[in-house]
Amino acid sequence: MVLTSEDHHADGHGAAAQWRHTGSSTVDSYDNGTGAGAVNATVWNLSLPEDRDIQIRACLQDGSGGTPWDCGPWKDASTG
Repeated sequence: MVLTSEDHHADGHGAAAQWRHTGSSTVDSYDNGTGAGAVNATVWNLSLPEDRDIQIRACLQDGSGGTPWDCGPWKDASTG
């Protein structure tokens, strides 16, 4: 499964992508530190098993050591 994060707003804030197994409280977060612009997508290969139900969402994050904030709602996805 590939997770992608894009930052389309030059607002001084970074973007992050998060995923979790459906129903889990454990969240994996990935920082997109490339800056604003449609060509600055960051892609991660999560190497998850097929046919798993997961949830994904986008957040703001300032810097690679920052804490994700102002996250959108969780969206259902599948690895299959």
